[in-house]
Amino acid sequence: MLKDGEGDIIGVEISGWYESIALLKRRIAVNLTKSLIVEYKIRFYFRESESHATVNIFLDPPANESWWNDPIGGYTGKINDDVLNFLHSFGRDSCYGGKVGVADNVEGSGIPCKSAPYPRDGEWVTVKVMMNEGGFHVISKGDKGYSREEFYSYDLRGVRYIGVGFGDQRRTRVEVDYIKIYYGPLSIWTDKSEYELGDVVKLGLEINNTFGLPIMTQFSLKLEQPGGDIDTIYESSPFLMPAGFHFKKNVPFPIPVSWFIEGGNYTFVATLMAPTTNETLGEDAAKFHISDEMRAAKEFQSLDEALGEAAARQAGRA
Repeated sequence: MLKDGEGDIIGVEISGWYESIALLKRRIAVNLTKSLIVEYKIRFYFRESESHATVNIFLDPPANESWWNDPIGGYTGKINDDVLNFLHSFGRDSCYGGKVGVADNVEGSGIPCKSAPYPRDGEWVTVKVMMNEGGFHVISKGDKGYSREEFYSYDLRGVRYIGVGFGDQRRTRVEVDYIKIYYGPLSIWTDKSEYELGDVVKLGLEINNTFGLPIMTQFSLKLEQPGGDIDTIYESSPFLMPAGFHFKKNVPFPIPVSWFIEGGNYTFVATLMAPTTNETLGEDAAKFHISDEMRAAKEFQSLDEALGEAAARQAGRA
């Protein structure tokens, strides 16, 4: 676990609209080639129709102490030094409570609003923000039936540090039981990012039981293709993952030399899921590119033949 959410917390008032943000006063080094989870146990009391609150993750905050003492500017909650912020909003208003995305301010100005469910007042909600180089996957579960799940694609390949906090806006009361930051139980990667026909993709797979107790789970591996089609490569039967379980291996996937292999970007997506509730326990993705020189050569040959025939016809008419 990278951080358990206990320790220095800084509260910062960001504007005159009854808004504030609490930020863990720690710059946390991360490796987003692995799946990282920021987990909150949090509850809200919405006192107005536009009351809303956010969980916030700052991307690459600076190291200087002055920023941590005053990270938020005075104008509409803009973050100092152009630091970006991922936010996920909860609230009664479909607009304010439905924002999910990355912005340079703590309220997400410029992020489109959308309708979203909101938890009951005082309902404890476990919010898991799963991050890797391809973006964010957020799963929220409440103890009174609240449920919400969203994906947000974003390029996080250059992110090396995060700062974690939460905000309350428009007279929302927020209570936090804990914030935990840890790497997920599942990690996948490829040995290269670029391949050609005839190469072998070596997919690295690592599973760790980070839950500290035996847990029922089910593993699946899918492949997203350039055209958007998704193939299920493997899906296990439900199995009991014992405490201390650890599996790590490279799995080879040869690329056939075939006209039917499309060049472009591919993504392996691995998932661990609770078989009875379909709750995602862990997930990760690995992207790679296949260069299809055969297809390019065939297209050039077709172009060459077509132009040659056209030139011959033109010469005959002359």
